[in-house]
Amino acid sequence: MRNRRLLWCLGAGFLLAAAGFAVFVVVHVLPDRVTPENIERIKVGVTTEEEVRALLGGPPDLDSIGGTQVWVGERWIVSLNFDAGGRVVQWGYAEAAYTRAVSDLPLPEPPTFWQKLRRSLGW
Repeated sequence: MRNRRLLWCLGAGFLLAAAGFAVFVVVHVLPDRVTPENIERIKVGVTTEEEVRALLGGPPDLDSIGGTQVWVGERWIVSLNFDAGGRVVQWGYAEAAYTRAVSDLPLPEPPTFWQKLRRSLGW
């Protein structure tokens, strides 16, 4: 009797943890963070690199030689330059398909589900 109750409690706890993880994944991982709405929140001279990382979902996908940092979303690509103090100096964005067609840079593909999950967990 006691073992059966313990098994039920462990099973219910496991299901509750799995449901919590599923909610976390849907809320924090699946939505694309590189959107025009988030990009428009970036203000030149005001927004810091930490704020950009929070808005766009983590570190940049590509650091180019000129100091430009690039985030790649499912539909949009944004590039930003920062000054020595870590504030945005300039930024721009475009649709990913267009950018890949006209760019000479080897741009990364949009992140997969597992890459988004690892990024959100800080791995």
